[in-house]
Amino acid sequence: MKYALYDFYEDDQGELICMSDDIAEIRAAAKLRCEETDGECDLRVMKKLTREEVTE
Repeated sequence: MKYALYDFYEDDQGELICMSDDIAEIRAAAKLRCEETDGECDLRVMKKLTREEVTE
């Protein structure tokens, strides 16, 4: 898992919508979530960082 999509609209801790290594899949899930909620969402994508990325 490299990316995680969360919806923070009504949840301070965020509702997990999708996890994937493929950013295209995350985008598709975000689009679907927006359609399902008529845009009533606060979507955020989080990326899992490697140790190298953190120390750069």
